[in-house]
Amino acid sequence: MTWDPTQNWQAVLQDYYNRGFGPAADGIKEYWEMLEAARTRKVDDYPGESNGYIEVYNDTFFKQAYGLLDRAAKTASQSPDRKYLQRINFVRIGLDHTKLTTELRNRSIQWLRSDKKDKNLTDQLRAKWTEIEANCNQQPLAIY
Repeated sequence: MTWDPTQNWQAVLQDYYNRGFGPAADGIKEYWEMLEAARTRKVDDYPGESNGYIEVYNDTFFKQAYGLLDRAAKTASQSPDRKYLQRINFVRIGLDHTKLTTELRNRSIQWLRSDKKDKNLTDQLRAKWTEIEANCNQQPLAIY
């Protein structure tokens, strides 16, 4: 789209899914559409200090997102070309980062509410940050 903004964006995306993920194209498309719906949610639908973050990025969201990636990976594993499965695993690192960041955010809110005095939460925050750093180091380009 950068080189030719007159292109049909839906066709460009479909080409990305097809060429990037082969037999798992439909599953990956469903995954990205789910993430886009979560990202573009109306903040007004989720009142409160979190502006919907906690309400959207919850256990149900992650169960569905990982389920979609698991199904796509299962489909891709049927292909002799391993690149599709490798690309799905690359996408999974980004979802892992979102989950880790959400967990860190949730614990941070609890820690702040404890007036920063809960030693157990302090230790959990440090441990979660270590997990985030390890995930970022695993494949930095999947995060940015």
